[in-house]
Amino acid sequence: MNSDEARQGKAPAAVRPPEPWQVLLRDWLYGARRLMVIGVGSDLHADDAAGRLVVESLAAAPPWIERFYAGTIPERASSAIRKATPSHVLIVDSAATGLDPGSVSIRSLEEADLPPSTHSAPFSLLARFLSDTGAAWLLLAIQPASLDYLTPVSAPVARAAREIAAFIRELPSPE
Repeated sequence: MNSDEARQGKAPAAVRPPEPWQVLLRDWLYGARRLMVIGVGSDLHADDAAGRLVVESLAAAPPWIERFYAGTIPERASSAIRKATPSHVLIVDSAATGLDPGSVSIRSLEEADLPPSTHSAPFSLLARFLSDTGAAWLLLAIQPASLDYLTPVSAPVARAAREIAAFIRELPSPE
């Protein structure tokens, strides 16, 4: 509460507790020296564009955070990952999690390999192919409201993408 609010008898603004995905992501990133965020999905299928939205929103990210939009072919990111030498690789994609639209959850790459998938190769295969980089891998999944062809991204997914990007941008820089 600032002094003006105190004089006027206003209650301080409520502080929202962190979402579970935020706590888990912060813990996973403990000790990270460089983060690579890979956005995955299709712009042609409504909320499948969630990964692109996050990557685009990270345009002003701190220098220790790299970003790459892979479209529907996650392995397109291979050379960018090798060049960036990240300690951590975070894949952001829409995924049917059974939660409410726009809900964010953390999944293992093996969980992401389960059907249905619109990607050319499983995420775990990409991680195994790049295992010599020593990077830790994780999937941030956003529950879509719609994957309809040529329809816009839903409001809950657009909001989730903005929240994810804001959270990542505000992470403390590694020492």
